Amino acid sequence: MQLNNLKTFITIVEYKNISKAANILFVSQSALSQQIKQMEKELGFNLIVHSRKSEITLTSYGQLFYDFAIKTIKDYDDFKHQCHLIQNDDYIHIRFGSDKRDNPNLPRETIYQYTKNNPNIKLDVHSITQEYLYQELYKDKVDIIYCPQPERLTPEYTFHKLKDDFFIGVVMPKHPLANKEVLTLEDLTMYRIALPKFRQYKAWNEFKQEVLEFNPSADIINYTSLVFPSYENRECIQITQGSYLPNYTRMKAIPIQTKTKLTMGFISNNKYPDELDSFIKLNQKLDKEKR
Repeated sequence: MQLNNLKTFITIVEYKNISKAANILFVSQSALSQQIKQMEKELGFNLIVHSRKSEITLTSYGQLFYDFAIKTIKDYDDFKHQCHLIQNDDYIHIRFGSDKRDNPNLPRETIYQYTKNNPNIKLDVHSITQEYLYQELYKDKVDIIYCPQPERLTPEYTFHKLKDDFFIGVVMPKHPLANKEVLTLEDLTMYRIALPKFRQYKAWNEFKQEVLEFNPSADIINYTSLVFPSYENRECIQITQGSYLPNYTRMKAIPIQTKTKLTMGFISNNKYPDELDSFIKLNQKLDKEKR
């Protein structure tokens, strides 16, 4: 059995739902169910009990295994931390994941100040598209990411709020709504709406729900990368976040009036709690000074 199996099981238990866990883990529901069956076969006992709507409860063996998985992951992270210290001559190596389209929010000044104040720490920046940020963190390829607040987190990760962003609608220059200063839900539901496929982020799920509550028959499609509306969808409104505004110089980007808050912040693992906490506090301080 591999560490990824333990992480998978922890995620399923935390979400108490096979379907939701599958979305977070970027696998199909059937593949996740099959993985659980293989683990149960290897261990020789049942871990979970299925109920309606893909919800699960733990068996007594499952609870023991969950406690074991939490402890094992923590011990493994502590072990890697100690190895990094030895391998890097007492350097702490922290990998920072940032959305490569979100340049205004890349805390370059924070990184400069932090490494200057902490010469024993090496900070590597990994530029990743937002739809893969959480996945890279889960796969242990980065230690901290900047992203919207997640729907839910497993115990080995922590969310640190930084600030609230806002939603914008991106349209073609000749779109009927291109001259508006602010878009309302009524404006949005008059046309096809393109939402990013970010099921792991709380605000995007709440925004979609808000639109559907206003108009249950709203025409909503999903996209997996930030692209301009295609020729076929020239009247489509692509929804994204305000910090991407500088990227749309040839398009028309308009703020959206909505109740949903797009909370942005950092998600970090627990490998370097003190070091990551000081990095986050420094970034919060510098961000507050800029406002």
